[in-house]
Order: sequence, then structure tokens, then C-alpha cells
Amino acid sequence: MTEFWNNKSDFSNWYYVRDFIHLSFYHLNTTKYIAQKFNLSIVFNDAKRVVIFIKN
Repeated sequence: MTEFWNNKSDFSNWYYVRDFIHLSFYHLNTTKYIAQKFNLSIVFNDAKRVVIFIKN
């Protein structure tokens, strides 16, 4: 599960970044880039907190 960050200026104040169990943080555009780079489709759950990559 993830929660995308949207605004660089708000990143340091974002509550999610202070949660010690998270190792990395992705912007939605980064996720789209990864999908395009590796020829994958993106599937989200209803809350858009789970990202699944599917090979095209």
C-alpha cells in the first residue's frame, strides 16, 4: 500500500513521511514512468492506495 505525494513543498510536512515503516515514496508520475519504461499497465484499487503493475 502507498499514498502518493503530490507537492514537493509539502513533502517535509507530510505525516506519511514520518512513519518509520515506509522506505520509499513515489509520486504518481514516477509510477506512470515505471509502467511506461517496462511496458506495464497500472491497476489501482478503489482508494488508489494499492498499485498493481501488469505486464502488457
